Order: sequence, then structure tokens, then C-alpha cells
Amino acid sequence: MTTRSDVNAPLTPLAAARAAAATNPDPAPDSWAAHLHAALAEVDRLTDLLAARLVPLGDASPPKADPTYERMQQKRAEAETGYTNYPPFVGRVLCPARDKCTAGLLAVFQPLTDGRLPMHRHERFGTPCEGARKKPVTPPLKLRTAAEDPA
Repeated sequence: MTTRSDVNAPLTPLAAARAAAATNPDPAPDSWAAHLHAALAEVDRLTDLLAARLVPLGDASPPKADPTYERMQQKRAEAETGYTNYPPFVGRVLCPARDKCTAGLLAVFQPLTDGRLPMHRHERFGTPCEGARKKPVTPPLKLRTAAEDPA
């Protein structure tokens, strides 16, 4: 059973155009109805073209992993062991915010006198890092010797 609100529901512009075109199925050339039929045919053509080019959400393959980011994660994991091969990093600590750090995944900081990290912010937006002014979760980095080298 239809209710009063179903009868008076407004049509979308496309539905209204289709309803108007249905009232005049064989329009005279160069009339408004002929132009309407041509426009609706173009809408149908473009809709079909778009549907043919789009991949349904369920069939989409997962995004490929970024090899650069994977290398950064590997370097971060190596640094979290407490050792580094890079002498300028000796005595510095990693930010506990990891991926959310505004300075980057591999950012190292000289701890303050109380052992906490210094305040660091995003370069462009100025938002503070979640790990700023917090205690680091890793010990200060030490230089890796040949005996400790996993390679």
C-alpha cells in the first residue's frame, strides 16, 4: 500500500527527465524532447562506460607494499635492538611514536637531561608529535661491532 509521502516524494533530476521523455517516445527532430532523448542516451552511454572501467570493491586487489617503506621499517627494527652502524646516531634514541612521529620513522633525538625526548613538531603543519616529551622505549643507540653484526 502506498502512503501519502510515497506519492508526493520528489523525483531526482534524472528520474524526472526519464519520466518527461517517456511522455513523448517519438519526438520531432530539433525539439526539446529530441534533445532530451539525446542527452539521456549520452547519460546511459557514459554510465555503461564508467561501469565497464570500474573494478567492484570486492574484486580489488590489495595495494602493493612500498619497498622504500619496508626498508625503513627494517632499519627501524634494527635500530630498536639498540645498535646502529651509523656513528652520528650513537647516544641518540628513537621516538616511541613510531609511524606517527612527525619527524619520520627513522628520526633519532638526543635525549634531554631528564631522559625525555625533546619537543618535535611537523615541519609544515606544526602539530606536535605524540612521542614528544616522553620517555623513550629504546635504550640509547650504541655502535654495532663486527661480532654483533647480524649480516
